[in-house]
Amino acid sequence: MTENNNPPVLTEKPRRKSHRSFFWPIMLISLGILLLLSNLGIVAWSTWNLLWRFWPLILVAVGIDVLFGQRSAFGAIISAFLVLMLIAVVAGAVFFADQLPFLNRFSAESTWQTSQVQHDLDDSESANVFIDWTSPPGSLYALSDSESLIEGDLTYQGELIFDVDYRGDIADVNLDTRMVNSWGISFQGSPRAKWEIGLTPEIPLDLSLDTGSGSCDFDLSELIIDDLYLDSGSGSIRIALPEDQSFHFELDSGSGSLNIDLPEDTGVRVVIDSGSGSFNPGNDFDLVSGEKRGDGVWESENYDSAKYTIEIEIDQGSGSINFK
Repeated sequence: MTENNNPPVLTEKPRRKSHRSFFWPIMLISLGILLLLSNLGIVAWSTWNLLWRFWPLILVAVGIDVLFGQRSAFGAIISAFLVLMLIAVVAGAVFFADQLPFLNRFSAESTWQTSQVQHDLDDSESANVFIDWTSPPGSLYALSDSESLIEGDLTYQGELIFDVDYRGDIADVNLDTRMVNSWGISFQGSPRAKWEIGLTPEIPLDLSLDTGSGSCDFDLSELIIDDLYLDSGSGSIRIALPEDQSFHFELDSGSGSLNIDLPEDTGVRVVIDSGSGSFNPGNDFDLVSGEKRGDGVWESENYDSAKYTIEIEIDQGSGSINFK
């Protein structure tokens, strides 16, 4: 009996042929067309605020593509047809949103509005003031010959929030805006958009300023500051600090450049948690501890002998910080 020593022949299973999906080409073409129509002014940029409401349909479209589009050529055609139907439904809902009860409250374009704010000083002995400057450029200054605690001319989008509450003789001022029909992004600016706000120089202020992409000029030189907080964004900022006063200044800087005008005869101590941006204290400061291009503590030459001192605590971002 002859023994067969030949190894068994293994038959390779046929590979399943993959089919190119139409999903991503359709999505990219649709997105490109919409961006083109927006740039040409045919479709308002506010449409993107409404489109964001339909983002869960992206998951539905991906599921359709996985279920049908990658199985066969016929499945890819079915997937493309269903995705196109979804796009058509969304497009119809967007273009006719003002006629649909469940969508018309999202379809209104957030237009620019102009308002004036004002509140009397009354019997306030001090005030806590918070101002969120959002995206328009702005200026802050001390009022003169005015009995107001705050006055301002504002151009804004969305809903203006202006509240003044009292805790005894302490006034709490809150000035902000809220986007009511969008997801927080303004795609178009206004050439007239600006915030010009004056504060009383008669009473001490705990002042908190939060800025966005607009450039701001904060002249605090004539104000009485007990405590100062600045959260800066991507816009450039100039801030002039008052003299003959001692206070704490906390700075959380962003990506924009920041120029700080220091009072000449006031001692200044800076504790900086450095970021990727440059820090230039000038020639009147000495490094007490830490590194010149890193975290450190800096003091002005007159810090130990000055009658008034400012303590500055900096959490730096990617923007530059310059003392003048």
